[in-house]
Amino acid sequence: MYTPNYDAVQHYKLYFFCIFQEKNKPKGDVNQSPRAMAKFLKEATRVKQVLSANTEIYSQVSIAL
Repeated sequence: MYTPNYDAVQHYKLYFFCIFQEKNKPKGDVNQSPRAMAKFLKEATRVKQVLSANTEIYSQVSIAL
């Protein structure tokens, strides 16, 4: 089932993942960690809600491997 909201959240999640990979250069494969990807998904969902409501946003993702 396709929904635009799901697509937007997945896009944000992928964007945050790429930025995290560039900035932190983790030793392991973060993409294979369900906990890490859940954190990215949670933050992406929150960002989508905030962007839907207003133009001010604060976003933070921290993952400890």
